[in-house]
Amino acid sequence: MIPTFQRTHAKDLPTTEEIKAMMATEAQRKPSTSNHFADFSIARDWLKLLGLDCNLFTNTKTIDEINEEASKIKPLVVQGTLQGKANAILRKVEEYFGKEDKLEKADVAIIFGGATLLRAEKGAEMYLAGWVDRLLMTGKGPNYKGVFDRPEAEVYKDRAVQLGVPKDKIIEEKASINIASNVRASLNLLDELGIKYHSIMQIISWYPQRRTWVTMKKYLDPEVKIIRVNSDLPKIGDRPAMYEKGEWYKTEEGIEIIFNEFVKMRHQEVTNTG
Repeated sequence: MIPTFQRTHAKDLPTTEEIKAMMATEAQRKPSTSNHFADFSIARDWLKLLGLDCNLFTNTKTIDEINEEASKIKPLVVQGTLQGKANAILRKVEEYFGKEDKLEKADVAIIFGGATLLRAEKGAEMYLAGWVDRLLMTGKGPNYKGVFDRPEAEVYKDRAVQLGVPKDKIIEEKASINIASNVRASLNLLDELGIKYHSIMQIISWYPQRRTWVTMKKYLDPEVKIIRVNSDLPKIGDRPAMYEKGEWYKTEEGIEIIFNEFVKMRHQEVTNTG
C-alpha cells in the first residue's frame, strides 16, 4: 500500500521518513553503477552570487540536514534572485536543467506523468513523426495532489490514442509516484515484456529533465543511449507558464521550484538513486 504524505505542493520537499516509505513500496531495481551524475557547480555559483554559504552542495549530509539547510537558505535565494543579484547565472541554470539532445530515432520513449497533457502530446508527436517505435506512459500521479481522477499513464494513453497513436504501440506503467520510481518501474516493465532497446527517449518538462536524466543514467546500462526531449509547459491565458524558461526567476514559487531541483538531486545522492 502506498502511504499518504503531508506535502500539498510540488515545491514541498519530502522528509527522510517519506522517502523511506516511498522506497519501501516502490519498484526495486539494482543501480547499474555506483557513480553519481548530478553537477552542483552551477548551484554553488548561484549561491556565491547571492553571497550565501555553499555548504548545502558541498558537505556530506542526511536528507533531513539537506532539507533543514534548504529551508533556511531558500528565502534568501528567492529574495536575492528577485532582486536581480543572480542574473549572471540564470541562463546557465536553464541550460543545465533543460538540455536536450539532437533528435534521432529511439526504440522507445518514456513519457513521464505530470499535471499537463502536453507531455503526452509531445510523445504522440514523436511517434507520429517516426522518431520512436513505441511509447511508455509512466505514472500513477503524486499522491499528495489529485490532478487527474485516474492514473496519469491512463490519461496520457487516451490522449495519445486521440491523436492517432495505435493502442498496441503504447505501454502503461500505472503504479509509480515520482521520477525515481517512474524510471525503475518503467525499465522493469520493459524487461518483463521482453522489449529490447538500445536507445530511450525521455520526454518531460524542461526543469526536471536533468533530474530525470541523472536517474536514468543510474539505472540504465552505459551503452543505452538517452535522448532528452522537452515538452511544452501550459500557458496561463496568453502568458507563459510560471516555470517557463525566462519566467521562473520572476516569482517566488518559480524560484523555489527550480532551486528544489538541485535539492532533490542531493536527495538522490544520499539514497543512491541518481
